[in-house]
Amino acid sequence: MAHSRLEKIGTIYTRITGLIKSGAMKLEERPLWYEVYQAYPPQQEPRFDRPVVETTIKPIFYPEDVVRAKFYKKMNYLPSVNLCNRKDHTLSQKCINLCLQIQKEKGISLDDAFDEAFDKLKVELSEGVQSESKEADSSVIKPLDIPSILKDT
Repeated sequence: MAHSRLEKIGTIYTRITGLIKSGAMKLEERPLWYEVYQAYPPQQEPRFDRPVVETTIKPIFYPEDVVRAKFYKKMNYLPSVNLCNRKDHTLSQKCINLCLQIQKEKGISLDDAFDEAFDKLKVELSEGVQSESKEADSSVIKPLDIPSILKDT
């Protein structure tokens, strides 16, 4: 198989070097990376049979990332977001800010602070939806008076 042959015969550098030495490839036809590889060879030769180095993966998550992930996992409905309005934060950002504030004030764990912040946001969201629906029911849409609009211009 070409795949196993590719890995076991040698590195791509040794194969290109062999082609140049044998005359199968002209020196002018060598790849662009060939001279860079010659000038700066790797510290360890890249071979298939070299054992993999054991490295630990560093945690890269910020507390905000954990809170945001929990929020989206727990939240069933997300209201629409006006992207033109930069002053209002998204619901997830409000949850993060509230969670971190509760954690700082009360000195509790992030999980407990998240549960408390999420419950507060749920209440605010349900009250906000109810008040918006009442406002929408009570407001009457008036038709535009086009002649008066055109007079002003």
